[in-house]
Amino acid sequence: MTTKFGRIAAIKASRMPGTLPELDFRRLRDNQNRGIETTLLPDTNVVIHMINATQVADMTKREVSIRELKPLAAFLRECCERQLRYNLSPFFGLNEMRRAEAGPAVQALDEFSRMFGLHWIDTENSIPGDPTALGLIGRGFLQLPDDVQHFISMPYAGLLLALIVARDIHASPVTKFRRFLRLYRRLIDVTSIREITIARFIFAPEPPVDSRLHGIWKPIILNFTGRKKLTEKLPSRSDLLDRVATNGAFDLQLLNAANLSDYTGVDGIPQDSWVLTGDAKLAALTSAVHHTDFGTGLVGLGVATEDFSDQGEYWRETNLDMEKLNVHFRFSLRVSPQRQRKRAIALLAMAERGIAGQLSRPDSSLRRWEPAATTLDSPCVLIDSMFKP
Repeated sequence: MTTKFGRIAAIKASRMPGTLPELDFRRLRDNQNRGIETTLLPDTNVVIHMINATQVADMTKREVSIRELKPLAAFLRECCERQLRYNLSPFFGLNEMRRAEAGPAVQALDEFSRMFGLHWIDTENSIPGDPTALGLIGRGFLQLPDDVQHFISMPYAGLLLALIVARDIHASPVTKFRRFLRLYRRLIDVTSIREITIARFIFAPEPPVDSRLHGIWKPIILNFTGRKKLTEKLPSRSDLLDRVATNGAFDLQLLNAANLSDYTGVDGIPQDSWVLTGDAKLAALTSAVHHTDFGTGLVGLGVATEDFSDQGEYWRETNLDMEKLNVHFRFSLRVSPQRQRKRAIALLAMAERGIAGQLSRPDSSLRRWEPAATTLDSPCVLIDSMFKP
């Protein structure tokens, strides 16, 4: 089962199918003996708890955050007592926050360390940074720095397209999924099985409440549609779709960062990277789809999905559609961040126009839509190349 410290889960982004590795003292000892660094990547929710535990004036919030962090802090403190080394890298959690909040948060992490007796210090290879440069100025894709846009453009485009397709209230769930696949190939061309899996959940009818599938489905669709409750409607304005897709892309890139760290190492040192998440969405997502190395040692080389084909007609039909994608997998495919950024911007423009409605304001509600025309010199060049998971 997933390692949990209270309600904070430790997730391994890449693993063999059917296995759930545990973050425990034995693993840390084994890593240390083999010269592997154990690295923890807290998401924004965990970082915010660390800030609230030390700096927030509201005592109720402070007590809630301290209570949430106690199990994790107890584990980390015992690591120190057992002389088990670990690294904590809060960059991604900090950088997803608003800039006005991210800078002061650096000091809060030091205070959190002292409060719980963890005695954190900078590593020898750490690079001093400018805290005032951390965080986001705005939450929309075009408000991000260019390098960040390149970094998240592929997951952002897939999530935004899924939200646009989901707005068609007249189409059946299977029709939405197949329309999404057609548009994905036409407008994005490089397709991620992970984003397809998220879209599959977004379009799905609600599973039985008492089923295991419902426990996976609910946190995925709430997070990746930007809703707090299932009774809320999907976002109806393009700026809201943009914000939801941006937030979702940051979540996925945290998993990508863990995979990249394990694949490349840091300064020649092998890494065993774990995402610490304060909510259920990433744990649920990695139950439905996760990266795997197929036993090659090449971390994140492919993805493994659970088919859920025994859960009803929608899941059977969409599982068959996903199986057809596997025959198009190419190990040699190279992705152009520049081209994917252009395609993401083109999809955002479609959302702002209502695709066929030519809306007068970017924040207007979406109307009926059809696929926009694409020419050979547009950012969405039609290329009959293979899918890439």
